[in-house]
Amino acid sequence: LSLTGDLLAASPGAGKFQFDGDNQSGAATFSAFTGATVPEVGELAPANAVTAAELSELLAWNGQEGGFNNTEQSGPPTDFERESLATWQGANSRPMTGLILTADLQALRDAARAAKAKAGWTAIGDPAHGWSAGYPATLLPVASRAGAEQRFASADGRAVLVIAIEPARSSEAFDALVEQETADRAGVEDRGYTRVNGDMEIAFTEKGVRRAVAYHNREDGFARVEFTYPAGSETYQPFETLLTRSLRVARDFKAQ
Repeated sequence: LSLTGDLLAASPGAGKFQFDGDNQSGAATFSAFTGATVPEVGELAPANAVTAAELSELLAWNGQEGGFNNTEQSGPPTDFERESLATWQGANSRPMTGLILTADLQALRDAARAAKAKAGWTAIGDPAHGWSAGYPATLLPVASRAGAEQRFASADGRAVLVIAIEPARSSEAFDALVEQETADRAGVEDRGYTRVNGDMEIAFTEKGVRRAVAYHNREDGFARVEFTYPAGSETYQPFETLLTRSLRVARDFKAQ
């Protein structure tokens, strides 16, 4: 759908619409609105109300997963996050606009806060070295450390989260890791993966165990998060993407 008109005018007025491909077109009338309220939609949140990273996280906690993104996301929401927001709005009987509305943002934050509290979500990381992550302490209460690895396991040991901060790998070494992880082998099911430069996420099922991993290779460090749990578990499956994407590394990330 193409809309044409003098939209920069104080009173936009007349224009036209055109549906590409089927030759349908006609007159359109545009009207400007002032203030923060969009007629029949709602009040717009202030421009600095939420960053791209926070909106992406809020949507994930509300069951709307976006695609894998390796940018730092410290700026305002982009079309990438707004498209996910529009999908969430449509699924929740809201106008599917992608506009960040005060009421929608509050609903997202309230639901995410409640879900985090129920899971006992605990933030971890090292701001001085440029990385952060988190884990659900209610589900994974057994914490331990083995070398560079921090481990968080369920009481029965069947679900395990590993977060490791290690020395950087060369480009060749990271390429070799990607080839190893994506190579075909018997018994692997439901595998999907995405690589963007030095970042990669991959998830698959093997021998009844679901394994989800994300890697972040930078000039001064290598970060890894790995979550394994019984395949098909309704308890742990909702946390698969939340956990792998909770590990964030900054541009100045350093292992030491």
